[in-house]
Amino acid sequence: LKNHFLYAVAAHSGDNGKTFMSRAVQTCDRMQLIGAEGFFRALSYGVCLTGGRINYPVWKSFAHDLPDMNEHTSVISLLEYFARNMRQNEGTENGHKQWQRQVAVENVAILLALCHGNDELYKKVFARELNPTQEFGERKKRIPADILAEAQKLFSPIPETDGCTSQFELTRRIFKDLQGVKGAAPLTEDMKQSISRAMDILMANERAGLYQALGFAEKLRDQQDEADIVVCHQVMEQHPNTYLSAIAEKALEYAPEHLLEASISYGARATGRVATVSSPPTSCVPR
Repeated sequence: LKNHFLYAVAAHSGDNGKTFMSRAVQTCDRMQLIGAEGFFRALSYGVCLTGGRINYPVWKSFAHDLPDMNEHTSVISLLEYFARNMRQNEGTENGHKQWQRQVAVENVAILLALCHGNDELYKKVFARELNPTQEFGERKKRIPADILAEAQKLFSPIPETDGCTSQFELTRRIFKDLQGVKGAAPLTEDMKQSISRAMDILMANERAGLYQALGFAEKLRDQQDEADIVVCHQVMEQHPNTYLSAIAEKALEYAPEHLLEASISYGARATGRVATVSSPPTSCVPR
């Protein structure tokens, strides 16, 4: 199974990438690049490890075109790049089509959260959509109108409380989000310093947008975890004593405690009880 998975990682972008395993690998790849996890990855990799920034680049050229993927040094511009340039899965459309559309909507919704209350930033990030008759570069592809419309419905601003957008509070929250996940490595002092430097240059309206994005992304992460918990329980119930149930059992070890406690345990299978969560989205866990 491990060798099969590693082969799928190597082959998923080419002509051989049409097996179910390869499509699962592609979905996992997209899971870390777009949506809530893409946002947190951009903070951890882009800021902590490479010393990038959170806010949008000051160069006017970004309103008309975007650099290639590996040339981004901004969390916001990287999210925009994937919102406009993410390739579709190879192979059949049935396996992950619903999830891929959902996470595309969530990715744009996080961009809207980051732009909340900041008209200047909104006009830069969504310049292509605001000026449909102008010409733009090849990497400033248009976000599909239906994706943007759904994202606008999905994002709802979070009320602000005293001190919630302060540099201290937002920095503390980023530390918690990046190293609070089960199995995550603790941030080094250098990584923390990189985040602090990125926070130092944020204006008040940029911090307000970051507050909205963090809260929204945390909510999306919980919803995805809830959905994955349900799938794991279903696999263990329907396929006991198989490698699938073994994977599901191992995956549950990484589930957040507050979500596990909120669900009804599958240990009491004789009672016929099932896990209950709040309307989770389609899970990314391969079925």
